[in-house]
Amino acid sequence: MGTTNKVCEQSPQRSDQPARGAVAINYSSDQVLDEASRFVLLSTAGTLKVDMVDGTLGVSLILPANVWLPLQITKIYNSGSSNAVGFIYV
Repeated sequence: MGTTNKVCEQSPQRSDQPARGAVAINYSSDQVLDEASRFVLLSTAGTLKVDMVDGTLGVSLILPANVWLPLQITKIYNSGSSNAVGFIYV
């Protein structure tokens, strides 16, 4: 009788593996990511409203600039996101 870890099932890869590429996101409208991020980076600090890989919806995150953060994001909202520029995820 095992338990299911929803986060582990949906995690794209382990965080200790190197990135295979990076994608710049234009979140002028709601943006659903093709696969969940492993790490995110903003070139300008700001607030992002996002959905997380575990199913948590509409989380507002205040993020610093130029720091790779281990966040598993599946969606970025236009409404509720502000000042955050240059979003990149791997």
